Amino acid sequence: MISYLFKIIVDLFVVVMVLQYFFAQVGYESFVGTELDLTILISGRDASGYNCGFGFDSFVCSILIQLQIFSTNDWPAIMENLALDYEPKFFVYTYFIGCFIIINMPLYANLSFVGSTAFFTATTLAMTVAGLMTS
Repeated sequence: MISYLFKIIVDLFVVVMVLQYFFAQVGYESFVGTELDLTILISGRDASGYNCGFGFDSFVCSILIQLQIFSTNDWPAIMENLALDYEPKFFVYTYFIGCFIIINMPLYANLSFVGSTAFFTATTLAMTVAGLMTS
């Protein structure tokens, strides 16, 4: 049972990494060279060590943006700031919201499956131990 759950989690990891690579590449190709205003995004934090400038300056920076979207770390501020300088704005909103939904959906679906599988396995085990169910 544990190996089955481990296999599901590894498959989930691979799917999420492929999706993140795809969206990072699309973001880099679409938004490279767009300047972002750091004063809007920093909110009192020191961003001097963050060489990406909260933008899509390189593919590595694009991956970091994807990780921020995945972890829900201040990505709406980045989206709004990017929409100030980019036309069409609809593409910016579609990109960020699409990334959030499409990258996080497999995670939530698989984690709920793993959780329900673990719950039913534990319930079956408890009922077997209690003698309520014969195997």
